[in-house]
Amino acid sequence: MTDRPQALRTTDERSIGELFGQLASDTGSLVRQEVRLAVVETKQNVKAVASASAWLVSGLAISILSVLVMVASAVLLLAIWVPPWAAAAIVAIVLAAIGLGIGSHGWSVLKRAEFAPEDSIESIKEDAEWLKEQIRN
Repeated sequence: MTDRPQALRTTDERSIGELFGQLASDTGSLVRQEVRLAVVETKQNVKAVASASAWLVSGLAISILSVLVMVASAVLLLAIWVPPWAAAAIVAIVLAAIGLGIGSHGWSVLKRAEFAPEDSIESIKEDAEWLKEQIRN
């Protein structure tokens, strides 16, 4: 071996211990980066679920408020042309349809939401395969 400083030595001249030390250091950095990615991805998924939940709750709240505020006036208006019981039934059916439409939108968005950090999981699997290859070689 030559007396060159360690900084000038090529990768082929490094000892097995140095290579494993570098591998351990790189693996640690990789794991930390993967954890950061998983945290960011999970936060994004939680925000999407919160948004969908807000749609669902808003739809339900609007439906309830609509029932409380509009039922009496709509029933009275329809009672001019049909019996009061029929007017109440018509108003109730229309309000239920509106509430179901808004609520089903929130539900469909909520069903499509992903809770697991899929990108991070896939990346970790790829990193594990790469690490196995590095250890084999």
